[in-house]
Amino acid sequence: WASACNGNVALGVNTLKGAMDGSHYSVAIGHSALASATTGGYNIAIGKSALDALVGGSSNVGIGTDALGALTNATGNVAMGEAAGSTLGTEANNTYIGHNSGRFMDDGASNSALGYQSMMSNINFGNDASENVAIGYQSLKSITDGDKNVGLGYQSLLDITTGHRNTMLGYQSGENSTDAAYNTAIGYQAMRGASGSGLTGDGVNVAVGDSTLQAIT
Repeated sequence: WASACNGNVALGVNTLKGAMDGSHYSVAIGHSALASATTGGYNIAIGKSALDALVGGSSNVGIGTDALGALTNATGNVAMGEAAGSTLGTEANNTYIGHNSGRFMDDGASNSALGYQSMMSNINFGNDASENVAIGYQSLKSITDGDKNVGLGYQSLLDITTGHRNTMLGYQSGENSTDAAYNTAIGYQAMRGASGSGLTGDGVNVAVGDSTLQAIT
């Protein structure tokens, strides 16, 4: 190590193997966890290749195989689950919890996702959706560039890609919408839309109740 490094814990092959230069109080457990760290500190990596590309970031938590595996220099990210946040590069303040949660969100910032494949995205690179909240199985699964959406419930806003400022609460609420904006729906399948033809454009619609505006396009 090039200079004083204090309070670090490493357990496993290739953990914290980088040219440490003043990096402090990090924990790395698992094959190649935090393998590239040099500066920064206060990071926690548990699992094979968790945070293995991180060089200078601080206060990140990656738990699970490949969790935050591509992160290089960022602060305040939390990922828990296999491949959670695994392509995120330099953006900050994201929370991805669940298997494949936020897996292909390589550029987005300040997102919070909880659930299996929540905010996973269906395109491998160039996804910069930011300031979204997704809670539930596959909630906002297809998001690419949409911002400031809230999806709460099983497959809520499942197909949303570039849409923004939508709030959907309920099982499959807003499920088939792709680029819709400024909509609010509360209830089972509220504003769900038909498969392949969900709500599009700036709708400014409000739906409250079981299956309300279910077939809207």
